[in-house]
Amino acid sequence: MKKFNEVNRMNVKYTILVMLILALSMVHMPVGEGELPPREFNTVHINMKANDIFNPEYEHDNETEPTVKRVQAEYSSTPISRSAEWADAGTWDCDTIKGPMTVQGTVSFNLWYQIVDEGYTGEPDWQFDLKVNGEVIAHAQADNTPAEKDSPTQMSTSGNIAEPVDVSAGDIISLSIQYRHVEDVDLFYDTIDYESGALVEMDSILIIKADSSSVTFFDAWGFNWDLDGKYFCSLNYGGWINQGDEETEVYDAGPVEGDNGTTYETVRIKYKNIQQGNSSNVSFSIRYGPTKDSGEWTFEPSPGSIKDEKEEGISVIAVGGTVVVLGIIGAILFMYKNKAESEGDDEYEYEEYDDESEEEGEEFEDEEEEE
Repeated sequence: MKKFNEVNRMNVKYTILVMLILALSMVHMPVGEGELPPREFNTVHINMKANDIFNPEYEHDNETEPTVKRVQAEYSSTPISRSAEWADAGTWDCDTIKGPMTVQGTVSFNLWYQIVDEGYTGEPDWQFDLKVNGEVIAHAQADNTPAEKDSPTQMSTSGNIAEPVDVSAGDIISLSIQYRHVEDVDLFYDTIDYESGALVEMDSILIIKADSSSVTFFDAWGFNWDLDGKYFCSLNYGGWINQGDEETEVYDAGPVEGDNGTTYETVRIKYKNIQQGNSSNVSFSIRYGPTKDSGEWTFEPSPGSIKDEKEEGISVIAVGGTVVVLGIIGAILFMYKNKAESEGDDEYEYEEYDDESEEEGEEFEDEEEEE
């Protein structure tokens, strides 16, 4: 009799194991990974908001009442005159930054205000400081600014960021304002009609990938896109514009590794009820607000790169590859079985051995015949 060499059995097992590992790795292979697209700078209006918050998000309803803050004037006086001094008008801090970005270039500060004494025609002075973690990166001063008697007035001035400033997760960007006048003043902000704050050039949004119904991107400000920001995300699919309204789903898309080990926590916006226009061209637009000063990031995938993603994040290629691998494993098992049964395992290595009990039985029969 013959027995199959255990070495060949182990080879079969190892082959199957390797192919199973390959199949599993394909199933869990992330969709669309690879070199990230270059970061794009846009000018974004960072808004003064209620509760001394400072970020690009704001109330977009024109009927919303603005936030109004009263600032007390500081001055020294004599029986016949007043001498204005600098007063602290407030500091607005951003929520903690969620990821890396860079700010650079010219910073334009703008503010809506109204002198409390409607009969006074004096022209106030202002100082603005844009800060990162309390350190000033851009400063501007505007003297003798106009002031209407019976309605808010808008003023603007600008300063420069000397060198690009890298902002990391956990950093705080803030705006501090100083005011100089002999009368109190009201500040108006946090609506489209009264946009007060600073225009800053930044690369806070990184659009990573897209398909014909969704976009995945990183946002350094970490907005609650499900409630507000998605309103300003649109999909152009062959001529049809799909605004990010109730027909969208917004959820976390997980981390993506970038250069130098940088991790980007991404968000995915999925559009429902998509209608395709007259062509297959797809582009996405993301901006922080409805005005031209909001900044806008666009993404136009190269021809042929658009593929619909599965909800679970498993690509069609990965699933198809897994089926192929499993089919190959089955074919290998079938081949080994057929060769072992029908060909006597001739192609494999066997060991010959004697069956001692069979030889003893033959000797016993010979002895009986002689008797």
